Amino acid sequence: MSPWIRHALVIPLRALLVSLMVLSAACLFAVRSAGAATCESLAALALPDTTIVLAKSQPVGTFTPPKPVDAPGPPLDDLPAFCRVAGEIKPTKDSDIKFEVWIPASDWNGKFMGIGNGGWSGEIWYPFMGVALRRGYATASTDTGHSV
Repeated sequence: MSPWIRHALVIPLRALLVSLMVLSAACLFAVRSAGAATCESLAALALPDTTIVLAKSQPVGTFTPPKPVDAPGPPLDDLPAFCRVAGEIKPTKDSDIKFEVWIPASDWNGKFMGIGNGGWSGEIWYPFMGVALRRGYATASTDTGHSV
């Protein structure tokens, strides 16, 4: 396998693995402490090559997602309350992979839905994360390190 193809496959998989680690940590916190841990406590997670830049409880209602260059995207309506975790992964000195993990605050169906993107897509797919969240899934998406 050529080094370029290997690099193209390994980096997005690493982002998915980190997202799953954040979700797993959130579940472990909830189980261990029977609800005493907060969404905000996930900001203290120490994961390899990863910085958690936001861990915030989002209330029921409308969420306006950020977009590249700080221009807001279209609002997402009718969302349940959820824990929003945003982070950056830098497994190599020339990489910067952004990701978000959304965890339902209640009525989680016990399942995870990863939201993919095609080709060189350089954005987190918030609308599809909203669909998954409304259906009770914990969900995650990444920009695969390709900023728009």
